[in-house]
Amino acid sequence: MAEEILITLSHDISLNPWFYGIVSMILLIEIWLPARQQARLSVGFCQDSLWLLGDLVETILFLKPCISVLYALSNRVGFPIFDSATILPPPIMLVLGFLLSDFLIWFGHILRHHIPAFWYFHAVHHSQTELNLLSGLRFHIVDKAIAYIIVALPMIALGISAPSIILFKVLQKWYLRIYHANLKLNYGWLKHIMITPQSHRIHHSIEPQHRDRNFGSILIIWDYLFGTQYCQYDEYPATGIDDPNFPLESSRQPHDLLINFIHQNLYPFQQLSKFSINHDRFTGWFKNLFVIQPQK
Repeated sequence: MAEEILITLSHDISLNPWFYGIVSMILLIEIWLPARQQARLSVGFCQDSLWLLGDLVETILFLKPCISVLYALSNRVGFPIFDSATILPPPIMLVLGFLLSDFLIWFGHILRHHIPAFWYFHAVHHSQTELNLLSGLRFHIVDKAIAYIIVALPMIALGISAPSIILFKVLQKWYLRIYHANLKLNYGWLKHIMITPQSHRIHHSIEPQHRDRNFGSILIIWDYLFGTQYCQYDEYPATGIDDPNFPLESSRQPHDLLINFIHQNLYPFQQLSKFSINHDRFTGWFKNLFVIQPQK
């Protein structure tokens, strides 16, 4: 069961031919209901297309082997420590697994914003100033690995059944295509239940009043419960990060996109290097780098 969960977490929807049909449909809706006016083949979209190719390579060459290692380690330490699947009825297990998955992604998302060592990698995802349906693929591989571990280990430890995890991951991986798109949609009354393109744009906003808001993945309940929901539903702000040193794309030329893709992948390591230079004492460096702090 643990192996099924880990394989599901590592599966990439861009390997699924249905993915490209969904992409085409969302592109048409973006033309009809854009959140902000931007070129159909914007520089940001072209750069994210390269992240799509990078995502395929990372999944095949790196993430799946890492998942296998994580599975081996989980067996070695005796997971699961609590076999929920043998105690709870399947319908309850399905709902429990779905809710726990959604909560863990929400919680892990907060950690990736507030722990500086994690944020440097997650900032790559937030750098996009022209949100589009491929922006959900602009994730540094280290950021993805951190997110997988935060979700996978508790699920394996609790013995959550694989079907509930599979259900959640299928929905989540397909749904984030929609709420990263350049869409002017807030879903009406459903906005109080689900993450929407509008609410997630707030999360990506460059504006200070939107910082540290709307961390949800599918359900909005966790943001309401813990006070991180931004309760204005008709704002569609500009997006990006407040770092002039980030290698933001500026050209559609294939060579420039490739060079910029490399620089964007190196950016977190450069930030970590600068951080270590400014914190000579190891204890101070470790505390400031790995202890939760307000996002700057």
